[in-house]
Amino acid sequence: MLDEDSSSSKRSTKVVDCLECRVTGTMTCLAVATYSFHELAKTPPAQVGHRRWLFAFGSAWVGAAIARAVY
Repeated sequence: MLDEDSSSSKRSTKVVDCLECRVTGTMTCLAVATYSFHELAKTPPAQVGHRRWLFAFGSAWVGAAIARAVY
């Protein structure tokens, strides 16, 4: 049998990251987004699907960087 008090207290424990971890994670996400946008700039305009994919991919990494910095 599981003790309900101990399992509920484990769920409510919030993990707090150090500042260095947040900065490193945020900068890594921004670096991947920058690379994606750099590749987007090099892609010919005729490759619409590839350009859309790179824009969506880069935007997702920007969102991940913001989420990493805030949460």
